[in-house]
Amino acid sequence: MRRTNGWVTGMALVMMLGLLGLSRGLYASNGDPSEDMEIRGTITSVNGSSLVVGGTTVFTDSQTRIYGEDDQPLAFSELAVGLFVEVEGFPQNGGGLLAKEIKLEDGPEDAEEDVDFKGAISSINGSSLVVAGMQVLTDSQTLIFDHEDQPIPFSSLSVGQVVEVEGTLLSSGEIRAAKIDLEDSSSPDSVDLHAKISSINGSSLYVMGRQVKIVPSTSLFGRGNARITLKDLKVGVDANVRGVSLPDGAIRAKTLHADVSPSHDGHKTVVGPITAKTSKSITVNGLKLMVTSSTRIEVHDTHPGMAGLHIGMRVKVEYTKSGKNLRAKEINAL
Repeated sequence: MRRTNGWVTGMALVMMLGLLGLSRGLYASNGDPSEDMEIRGTITSVNGSSLVVGGTTVFTDSQTRIYGEDDQPLAFSELAVGLFVEVEGFPQNGGGLLAKEIKLEDGPEDAEEDVDFKGAISSINGSSLVVAGMQVLTDSQTLIFDHEDQPIPFSSLSVGQVVEVEGTLLSSGEIRAAKIDLEDSSSPDSVDLHAKISSINGSSLYVMGRQVKIVPSTSLFGRGNARITLKDLKVGVDANVRGVSLPDGAIRAKTLHADVSPSHDGHKTVVGPITAKTSKSITVNGLKLMVTSSTRIEVHDTHPGMAGLHIGMRVKVEYTKSGKNLRAKEINAL
């Protein structure tokens, strides 16, 4: 009887561990490490075991690894609004990202960036206004001009007017306006944004905290107006989005110009620490990548070859698939 109970207990434990592994597999959109998503940005909210980074909801579980700037392990409770992080994980079918790793980083100074966008004024409250769904703050330093480039007071602005705003995106998600120009009237739903891509999730990306939906009719252009695909877009690059504001606050993009070049067919990228190394390969995020004499290796502006790579070093690897092997084309230390 004891042996039977022991066997039952053992089987129950095996089944429970299997279900735990299966649940994470179902939670992720797929199990291919090469399809990992990476985002960088400021934490704008923390709720239970999830947080929001650059407009993307980041979920965590017991397998999520969290590190400080010096690679020291951290608890989820040490994450807070305002911290700048890099997140690697799996895109989720229902939206968001299941984090494999979260790492604190030194972000841009004050996590601010210059932005330029155009849209209709939907509301005015005191010295602030909402343009294209974004909160715009003004002060005595804000310059406001009419159609003839003549200075006008803030009181001349009214709901329905189309304006172009130049300013700074704050870590709070608000825009501190340096200049506001009245523009010719257009569709009140039209939006024109010029800022950096903060995250990419499936067929959507985030710019200035707004979700931008890429649909089949969206025209994507890179440097020199070369045609690009969604896979060519990267977090942190400058993008100019023109589209229509939707009722849910998202933007359906008509055109998108990004400061990227078209990628070569078949090339993929993986980012993470080197976990194993031989004389002819390295392993990153579970992928064994073959290193050949044609592989370009760059470590902080030097080209030391394989000798410059070591276990634990965080790298970004561009690779291609050749038969059953993955061949590294370029390795850059981060």
